[in-house]
Amino acid sequence: MVNDKSTKIYFIENTTVGFDNGYDGSMFEGANNDLAVYTKLVEDENNTFNKKLAIQALPISSLETMVIPLGIDAKAGGELIFSAKTLNFKEEFSVYLEDSVNNTFTNISEKEYKVTPEKYLNTAERFYIHVLTKTLNIENYDDISKKIDIYKSDKNKITIVGLENNNATVTVYSLLGEEVLKANIANSVTTTLDLPVLSTGVYVVKLNSKVGKKTKKIILD
Repeated sequence: MVNDKSTKIYFIENTTVGFDNGYDGSMFEGANNDLAVYTKLVEDENNTFNKKLAIQALPISSLETMVIPLGIDAKAGGELIFSAKTLNFKEEFSVYLEDSVNNTFTNISEKEYKVTPEKYLNTAERFYIHVLTKTLNIENYDDISKKIDIYKSDKNKITIVGLENNNATVTVYSLLGEEVLKANIANSVTTTLDLPVLSTGVYVVKLNSKVGKKTKKIILD
C-alpha cells in the first residue's frame, strides 16, 4: 500500500528562520503513523520550540543560504520516494534533497530520490532541503560533494579537504543571510580558513568551483 505524506514550506517576506506565530504550524502527533514527514526550524539553538512542523514559513531573502532539516519517521525496510512540487516559484530555482548518510544531492523538483532505510528512522538529522539555481550541474555537484569535506577544525576555523587542482570561492553566511566571510582558494588539497569572531550558532558554508558546488552547515559553539 502506498502511503503519501507531505510537508509544506513557504517563502514569505518578513518571516524568520525561527518560529513565527501565525505562519509556522506543528504536525499533529496524536496518532501513531507508519510514516511522518516534517521540517524542523532552521534556527532553534536552545530547542525552545523543538517541534515537528507541518508548515514552515521562511524569509525569501535567504533562499539560497538556508539549509532546512527534513524530518522522516519511517519503519525499516520500506522504500522512501522523495519528490517536490513547487508553486509560484521562480523558474531559475530548484529544490535539492541532501542525504547526508549517502552523500547525495538530488534535484527532486525534476526527479525522484529513492532510498530504503535499514533501520527505523526518527530523525531530522539525515535529510536536508536546499534551494539552488537550476544551472547547477547535478553530476558535478554529486561528485564534488563526495570528494570534498568541509568542517569546523577549531573554535574559529574551518577546513576544506579534497579540492586538489581546482580554484574555488568559499563564502560563509549566518542563517539570516549575512555574509561573514568570503575567500578564494588556490590549488590546495587542504585549506584552513580563519573565521572572524562570531556568535555561537549555525552557519552555512558555500563552496563554488568550476567542477561544482557544495553547501555545508557548521555549528560554532
